Amino acid sequence: MRSRDVVLLMFLLLGAGSQLVAQSFLDDYFVRVARNQAEQPHWVTPVATVTPRLEQEFRYDIFWQGHADGTTTENYGGSKGLELIPANNVEVIVNLPPYIVWSAME
Repeated sequence: MRSRDVVLLMFLLLGAGSQLVAQSFLDDYFVRVARNQAEQPHWVTPVATVTPRLEQEFRYDIFWQGHADGTTTENYGGSKGLELIPANNVEVIVNLPPYIVWSAME
């Protein structure tokens, strides 16, 4: 084998190994998330409140509010964001501040 072939083979093997490690991490992660969610209560959340259960999801809201002077306030994002379960019984919410637009009604 030429040295070029050996280097190419080494890169292919290293790439496959790192992909297997990443796949193993994701498999373990999703198994842990499913186990944590299975331990949560299964009752329905009331309409006017946030669920106390651990959830893994992306939440996004948009609000519009009209004012008496004819302007409108638009809120994109609603202070919601990405909710992850990184460890047992732990939920982390990562979000950006809402994007707020004030505009005149036509």
